[in-house]
Amino acid sequence: MLGPVLRLAARRLSRAGGRLRSPAARCASADSRVGLLAVLFLLLAAPAAAEVNVRSNLDLGELAKCIADSGAVFYGAYWCPVCRQQRESFGEHASALPYVECYDAGQRKGQGMRQICVDEDIRGFPTWIFSDGSVTTGAQSPLALAAATDCLGL
Repeated sequence: MLGPVLRLAARRLSRAGGRLRSPAARCASADSRVGLLAVLFLLLAAPAAAEVNVRSNLDLGELAKCIADSGAVFYGAYWCPVCRQQRESFGEHASALPYVECYDAGQRKGQGMRQICVDEDIRGFPTWIFSDGSVTTGAQSPLALAAATDCLGL
């Protein structure tokens, strides 16, 4: 959502800088650009800061159990670095996640995917399938998983 806003702001800033002629006007324009960029930075940083604050208040052990109890399933592969990052985001509580390994150790990408993963039509890793049937591919933050599984009230 903010991407188009940033592009529009950058376009307007570049146009304004090109039309101003006097050095004083250019300085004023530069000052307003710095101010605008500071405001845009705060807009972008605020959601990230809020997520860090909420995440620090989450009990990852309870969250992992709640995710498992919700019926969500996390499909991954031992050779997948993003799957490893997903598990690491839960630290010592990663073993409580509802994880399904799609490849036996030693099998390479594209060779011998386990039948459960074939049946679920898993095409990328990590893949989360939620109890309502929705599917998300890619690493998800603990907060996003809490929201997707109705575990925010922890």
